Amino acid sequence: AVLYFEMGGDSWYNCTRADVSNSNSTLTSISNCVESSKRYLSSANECEWFGLTCNDIEKVTHIRLDENNLAGSIPSEIHALQYLKVIDVDSNQITGSIPSTIGLLPSLIVLDV
Repeated sequence: AVLYFEMGGDSWYNCTRADVSNSNSTLTSISNCVESSKRYLSSANECEWFGLTCNDIEKVTHIRLDENNLAGSIPSEIHALQYLKVIDVDSNQITGSIPSTIGLLPSLIVLDV
């Protein structure tokens, strides 16, 4: 949820929370979220949310939100995702510095900003 709020989630192209009307909607973004469980901030487990992949113990391992109109800075709280291997937020409006807490992610192998 922190990622959603810190990076302008209500303006994302794909899978904003259910009660947000996004004027940037396209057929692709609609088809990516046919299941309401894929929407951010839904009551479903985060592992069901669009762009997130989890391991067998339901820990987030991949964040793939490239070309999704993310804006702002990567939140420093990202270090709490200790199983994270991939962060792909390329082709967005990312600003600011990469938080130093990224260095606390022991499994991170890909950072694409």
